[in-house]
Amino acid sequence: ASMLMNAYLVDAKVAQEIISDSGFRVLELYPGKALLQLLFVDYRDNELGDYNEGAIIFPVITPGERKPFPFFGALKRMISGSVGNFVYRMPVDQAFTTHAGRFIWGFPKWVSRIDIEFGDKRAHGSWCTASRPKPAAQPLRRNSAPHHWQSAITKRGKPMAPVPAAA
Repeated sequence: ASMLMNAYLVDAKVAQEIISDSGFRVLELYPGKALLQLLFVDYRDNELGDYNEGAIIFPVITPGERKPFPFFGALKRMISGSVGNFVYRMPVDQAFTTHAGRFIWGFPKWVSRIDIEFGDKRAHGSWCTASRPKPAAQPLRRNSAPHHWQSAITKRGKPMAPVPAAA
C-alpha cells in the first residue's frame, strides 16, 4: 500500500462541533487550533483486494482526560502514541470495502470516487462524491448497545472504549 497524509490547523470550535456527538474532545495543538488530518491510501495487495481509501481524522482526548499543555504537551502525547484518533469520515472506492468497513470494523465508510497519484517528487489525492454521504449505520455487533464508530476510535493502534450513542 502507498499512503499520503496531510495535517492542517483548523478552528478548534468548528472541529469540536463536527464531532460533538462522539463524546470526545478535539486535541488543541495551540489554543483554539485543532488538527485535521486527510489521509489517502492506495491498497494494492491485501485481503480485501485492490482499492483506494480516504479519511478525515481528528486527534482527540477522551472524556475525563486532562487537556495537555499547548503545543509541547500535545506534541509529546502525539509522539508517544497516547492520543486517540477519531475517524470522522472514510470514503472508499469499492462497495465491498464499505460493507466490511461498516459492519465488521465499524468505520464510517461510503462509496466515492477517489483519485490518488504518486509521482517521483509529489503526491496528490482527492475524492469526489455526487451527493452528501448519509451517516453510516451503527455497527452491527452481538450483545452490545449502539456505539459511535467503535473501531474507528483508536489509541496506539488499539480500539478505545466505545462511546455510547446518545438516546
